[in-house]
Amino acid sequence: MRPDWVGRDSATASLSLENLDYPHRSWLARALVESVGNPPTASVLEVGCAYGPNLIQLNRLAPRWRYTGVDISPSYVALGRSELKKLGLHNIVLQRHDLALPLPSEVGAFDVVFSDAVVMYASPRRARRILEEMVRVSHGIVAVLELTGGNRLLPHRPNRDGWLHNYPGLLSQFRGVHSVTSVAMPQGVRAAGRWPQFGRLTIARVSDPRDPRSRVTARPIPRRAGE
Repeated sequence: MRPDWVGRDSATASLSLENLDYPHRSWLARALVESVGNPPTASVLEVGCAYGPNLIQLNRLAPRWRYTGVDISPSYVALGRSELKKLGLHNIVLQRHDLALPLPSEVGAFDVVFSDAVVMYASPRRARRILEEMVRVSHGIVAVLELTGGNRLLPHRPNRDGWLHNYPGLLSQFRGVHSVTSVAMPQGVRAAGRWPQFGRLTIARVSDPRDPRSRVTARPIPRRAGE
């Protein structure tokens, strides 16, 4: 993952408040709500939530849902908790968590588990393990909005924008995933960097985890030098 995420100070994190209403966030929120049929209640986990802007956007569409966000940066989590308190949003909970460890949730705990520009900063080995964890804690859908590339399991080489993992190919390997779809982001929704060319939302539908044949076992993600 990007090494600058952990050590960001509160002043740097506060600058991120300006991106709350970026167009891609409202597009992503609508896509997630529609993907589960907009039920009256649902549980949502965002992996790599920063201060929670995507969760705030989701709450605007589905205010009765329960939201959890995990992020490795203590500054982002502290900033998010402060902003959520100001907004009076008590159904959104943020926690500090290192994605090198299993997600702090039981099997099948969430209807929706998603990421936004997070997994693409993980090496191929770690990316696969993060996705595996996301599948483990979902009983509905796993959605990743990431730079996506290739029709092979081997990713392209990374640059400053991270890796171009093949998310449909990776997610389809996990037991419990019974369908995977991937759509390009609409033009103009996210115009920076390689997003217009490679930005895609990939959604995997996950079987009922109460079926033991569909379960995925949690394991710590081994660290390697430089990861």
